[in-house]
Amino acid sequence: MASKTNIPPIQTLSSGDGHPARDTQQDFPGTNQETHYVFWISGFSKGDHEGDVLKYELTVLSEFENAMMRVLGWKNLEESVYGDCLLTAEQIQQIAMAIDVQLPTDLDLFIGVRE
Repeated sequence: MASKTNIPPIQTLSSGDGHPARDTQQDFPGTNQETHYVFWISGFSKGDHEGDVLKYELTVLSEFENAMMRVLGWKNLEESVYGDCLLTAEQIQQIAMAIDVQLPTDLDLFIGVRE
């Protein structure tokens, strides 16, 4: 698993495939009273160790939380609050089917949990 990253909260979320990404604090006012975690998928050019330019991002809707945890083999969201994990081709395929979104196959995709 990657080391802990200090990524600031995203203000404007979008995805490269037209799927509506959601900012849970804007979409569900009042939810910031308790910590709420969401899955966040990020994509970078394959093997891009120098540029690290974000090419794709998607915040997964909370309704898919259980399906995501099954694919990843996690018991709870807190298991990954310390960094992002590189997804395997099989995990990418399973996640795409579970959330009904076509994920890019030409990028290294990572998954992490964000507040």
